[in-house]
Amino acid sequence: MMYPYMTLADETEIVHSQIIEENDVQKIIVHFERPKEAGFDSARCELPTYKWISQEGYSKDEIAKFEEIIRSAAHLISRKLRNFKEICKGDELIVNKNQAILSSKGDFTSFTYDNHVIRFRTSPYLEKYTKVKEWDNGYLVVMAKYSNNEDDIEEYIDLIPILQNLYFDTKSFLYSIEGVDIQYD
Repeated sequence: MMYPYMTLADETEIVHSQIIEENDVQKIIVHFERPKEAGFDSARCELPTYKWISQEGYSKDEIAKFEEIIRSAAHLISRKLRNFKEICKGDELIVNKNQAILSSKGDFTSFTYDNHVIRFRTSPYLEKYTKVKEWDNGYLVVMAKYSNNEDDIEEYIDLIPILQNLYFDTKSFLYSIEGVDIQYD
């Protein structure tokens, strides 16, 4: 099974496998795919070795860009797939002035902080985000409601590659964000 990770501006979809155990070695396959007139461009990379196991249609520069994305996100993909014990502090609600806002409208998600609104594509089936489970300096774990599913689904949002593609200084932008709230008008 493949899990969605992100969509790039050129419509390249990035998805990844679950953790695959083969000969007592764990690996993850990251797949890149972009529609074209007669099919798809595609490429696959194996983690943790960063070995490209297939490439078709992408240039060497594009593959180098994809490798940068993978290297910056490999720990997040791996972490997303592992079972972590969630640490809860009861039902205490903490309000903080250094909170960012997450929302969605149509096919776009918005992340707002410090007079910046970062918008990126999301599934057309997303109705709304319902809960922020975790904020980890650019990495979000959220619950989301989709029109094609009765139950809320756990989703993962990695803002770092998005911010880097927008030429943000990610460390300084994310530094003072202490948490994320969901807000809809």
